[in-house]
Amino acid sequence: MRRVIILFLTTCISGVLQAQILGDNPNVARVGIDLATKLRRAELHYQFFSYKSSVDLYHQVIKKKGASDELRLNVAECYRKLNWQDSAASWYSKIEDLSVMEPLHYLYYAQALQYSGNYEEAKIQYQTYHGLASGDTRASLKIAAIDNRDDYYLDSALYTIQAAPINSPEADFAPSYFMDGFIFSSARERPALIQKKFKWNQKPYLDLYYTEVINGSYTDPVGLSNRINSKFHEGPVTSYEDGRKMIFTRNNFLQSRTGKSEDGIVKLKLYSAEISEEQEWSNIQELPFNSDEYSVGHPTISRDGKTLYFVSDMPGGFGGTDIWVSTYDTIWSEPMNLGGDINSEGDEMFPFIHHENMLYFASNGYGGLGGLDIYKTWIVTDEPSGVINLGYPINTTNDDFALALDEAGKKGYFSSNREGGIGDDDIYSMILNRIVVDAYLVDKATGEPILGGLLFALDKTTQRPVPILKNANRIQYDAMPNRLYEIKGSKDGYFDKTVHLPIGRLTGEERITVMVELEKISPVDILIIENISGKRQNFVLSDSVKLYEGTEEQLQTSLAAKNIQVGQVIRVSNIYFDLDKSFIRDDAVTQLDRIVKILKRYPYMTLAMDSHADSRASNKYNDTLSLRRVKTTTNYLVENGISIDRLTQYHFGERQLVNDCGNDVLCTEAQHQFNRRTEFEMVKY
Repeated sequence: MRRVIILFLTTCISGVLQAQILGDNPNVARVGIDLATKLRRAELHYQFFSYKSSVDLYHQVIKKKGASDELRLNVAECYRKLNWQDSAASWYSKIEDLSVMEPLHYLYYAQALQYSGNYEEAKIQYQTYHGLASGDTRASLKIAAIDNRDDYYLDSALYTIQAAPINSPEADFAPSYFMDGFIFSSARERPALIQKKFKWNQKPYLDLYYTEVINGSYTDPVGLSNRINSKFHEGPVTSYEDGRKMIFTRNNFLQSRTGKSEDGIVKLKLYSAEISEEQEWSNIQELPFNSDEYSVGHPTISRDGKTLYFVSDMPGGFGGTDIWVSTYDTIWSEPMNLGGDINSEGDEMFPFIHHENMLYFASNGYGGLGGLDIYKTWIVTDEPSGVINLGYPINTTNDDFALALDEAGKKGYFSSNREGGIGDDDIYSMILNRIVVDAYLVDKATGEPILGGLLFALDKTTQRPVPILKNANRIQYDAMPNRLYEIKGSKDGYFDKTVHLPIGRLTGEERITVMVELEKISPVDILIIENISGKRQNFVLSDSVKLYEGTEEQLQTSLAAKNIQVGQVIRVSNIYFDLDKSFIRDDAVTQLDRIVKILKRYPYMTLAMDSHADSRASNKYNDTLSLRRVKTTTNYLVENGISIDRLTQYHFGERQLVNDCGNDVLCTEAQHQFNRRTEFEMVKY
């Protein structure tokens, strides 16, 4: 029953269906109606949304003459629209000639299979649909959800749920807080001699009821006055101004007048009402953005009564039904679609806005466990904050929808047609056993918010990323008791920061604020150590020393991309010696003084020195000469304040020439000079 309100395929109240059926055969009551007439009647019922009657007639025809693939498809579609997903999946599977199926039928088949828990076959059908409609993201999202469905069960202890005792054998759903209880929509039997049935599924029309909740006990539901409840559907409702005003969903019916679209369909509209001095609902009026040609319903309003969120299939949406918003300033504004970061190619519906601007809604357009799942997102800025699936046990493979929370956000209700319920849809109470973590990215020195940075959380206990909502410099997530979390923050121009957050048991104060303080990176220096032998090191010098693996050009580009200013570029190269000498030349002093300055700035750095000779002497002599050269280099550094413990000395004689000027090779003095050298390399940094 509830599916009718959800999908906005409401009702056709004209006499066309009955007239056509009776006109085709005036003897419809006689036994033995020919099969052609039954088939024609089934098709007419289908055309006018009377799916229960249609499928009954289809089965009569199939029993007598068998089923063509077109008939099997029609039966499957009837069951899908009746939300009998197991039966729908069964009849889709019977189709042999797949040419009768449109691409969307594969999506519907896959959804029915997933709803029934047949994940692997559902995945195959989603893959088929994706191949036929690659532009539709639903298939890929559903496949990913099936592959990672265990993730939806990780935090099941967050919620405690229980069926509400006011559920009936019919549909009960969409609870909305009102006074000391809640108003909900129900198809339970009305106290009337003759009760109209909805042709779609031959169930009673929906009315609004109120139950008061006192210390966990529920009073018997009482129907709202006949000024609100009509002979057609009344659906989800929202109230404000301490319950004195209300906006509710109803078929296009006001003051005994029924409005229809051009194709004869009675769509859904939103109506406002207020409590009169006589404590009666009065002044029932249409909202200005209603239309006879599309449906509008499922309202939820902000605490101040100025912002209304609702669902509609009006033009300009992203899928079947989308969530829209209108604001009030003497009149309701033109509705604005919430956009593609929330609305999908599927159906979004049953929104609920909590006072912290957290929007909860149901959707079948994301991944999820199957059917409708409940999600949440922040509505605070124009930037997307992400969408989080609430997971099991709130969501199941069935339809789960219409969540509402109390002021504190710790208790609430939602609706579901999951197994174990009493009726078509049932209302469940819920308690959130959660600890809400708010993490903020701030400047360590000033405490000011850092915008444009990254914040994310990792559950160290499970080693999985935590689903988060984000806004500006803030993230929020639901933490589990007795877990360890890791919150990481980063921003170009700042040092990264990791905060470890252990969560203990629930204490009653279930809110934690974490400030992730980032330290700003001052302008950095670059140290380039380059030796003629080809050994090269590139360092970024700030409060710490970091080796960069890459070219100098790549380093400069990386720093610029992170908006990090570069101060000095310090270049250190090898020093040279005269022939058969080991004293420090004037040109070498410049290089050594740079090294002294760096080593004094970073007292934990250590330096390795490799001294060499050219080939113009014996090997033994050149080993001794290179030893003298490394010692004079070391002595210079020590004399200028560098501890010898930070210096490592190597001498190689003529064994590591940088060119071909070996023994008995004729070379110029300049070529020999390249080999008379000491090279440098930072070892510890």
